[in-house]
Amino acid sequence: MRVVGIGAGGHAKVLLDILRSALGFEVVGLVDSDPKQKGKSVEGVSVLGGDDVLPGLLREGVSHAFLGVGGVG
Repeated sequence: MRVVGIGAGGHAKVLLDILRSALGFEVVGLVDSDPKQKGKSVEGVSVLGGDDVLPGLLREGVSHAFLGVGGVG
């Protein structure tokens, strides 16, 4: 199953580790609302841009996502 991650911070890193341990998941990239993150890599997974890239990913057949947004405040 091809999935995209929403968020590119610490929580996303934890979820990437879990998905890599599970069978059947291909993480195609991450999206993050912070424009400074675009083009960076998190645990070897590229940050593709903001939420605006999601419709294109859906057209490419990526119909599943995981929520990697968290916060410490």
